[in-house]
Amino acid sequence: MVLYGQGLRGIATDEELKKFVTLYDHIEKVPAVGCDLEGVHYIVPRTEQNLIFGKRDKTGIFAAKTKSAVLIACYKGENAAEVRVAVEKLAQYLMDSGY
Repeated sequence: MVLYGQGLRGIATDEELKKFVTLYDHIEKVPAVGCDLEGVHYIVPRTEQNLIFGKRDKTGIFAAKTKSAVLIACYKGENAAEVRVAVEKLAQYLMDSGY
């Protein structure tokens, strides 16, 4: 498994990424506890089947799980909808390709 991430505040640590991946084990509980990435705690207003939506002030994350990957995209400002669409499309492409 390759873990790598660079976002709004720098690079996520291996520990953060490993912990983040485990959120998908009980995704229905994530809104109650939120999620952490790059030293930032995000509230999670909701999750869907394989999606986690995190928010903090005017920044946030969208994460999508495929068979063998978790995509995490960070956004800042008003482009949340565009980032969500991009993450969902890339995740669907990977799933369609067997990943």
